[in-house]
Amino acid sequence: MKLSVRDRLKLMTCIPTQGSLAKMKVIKGLKKKLSFTEDEHVEFGMKVAKPVVCDSCNNQFVVSDANINPEESTHSCPNCGSIDFTETGQQQVNWNIEAEREADLDFSVEEMSMIAETLEILDSENKVTEEMIDLYEKFSINC
Repeated sequence: MKLSVRDRLKLMTCIPTQGSLAKMKVIKGLKKKLSFTEDEHVEFGMKVAKPVVCDSCNNQFVVSDANINPEESTHSCPNCGSIDFTETGQQQVNWNIEAEREADLDFSVEEMSMIAETLEILDSENKVTEEMIDLYEKFSINC
């Protein structure tokens, strides 16, 4: 099945993070298939960004492609130079859409079932976003 970068990222964020041992083994394999190789990171120009706020001056800024643990960070507040900051939002992944190509991924019956179950739960809880419609169409869920 051909999946875009956005499809892969959305699936990785919505599949369960806990469950039975059997379910978690399926999820582990699924996450491995959906993850990006180092070559893909370079090819797509992928960058991770995290919004933070400076603990010293309350300046809000974005830390890109960094471990935002202050003890290990080389980033500092552009306003006051402090390296003490707190995460304020969700991590964002940016990429060069023009360089993107779909990945052709093969899923096992168990993985397909897990994806379908996850998407059906999100639909029943009214948690489907516009960005997820393509996933529902690709997996033929309520289409």
